[in-house]
Amino acid sequence: RKSRIIIKDYEIDCNERSISKQKIKTKLTEKELELILALNNSNGLDKYFLLKSIWKHSLDLDTHAFETHLHRLRKKINKYFKDKNFIIEKNSLYYLTY
Repeated sequence: RKSRIIIKDYEIDCNERSISKQKIKTKLTEKELELILALNNSNGLDKYFLLKSIWKHSLDLDTHAFETHLHRLRKKINKYFKDKNFIIEKNSLYYLTY
């Protein structure tokens, strides 16, 4: 995959696991990066697909991994970039807003 990806006004650097916009930059965890990349290549994904593809969980496993990472990522994006709508949920599907 490419090491630098542009999503909206953001630049994602996969090699250094960071996200930046207008000279502001913050680190991403491996799972946050995978979550952004998965959502970037889709027209909406559901929680179970994301759990299976990113966390390799089986569908019968009840886990808060997804919600926890999503919450932290949203909080981080809002803190650094004042963007409350980076990832949105609609009809149980998750999207990056463009």
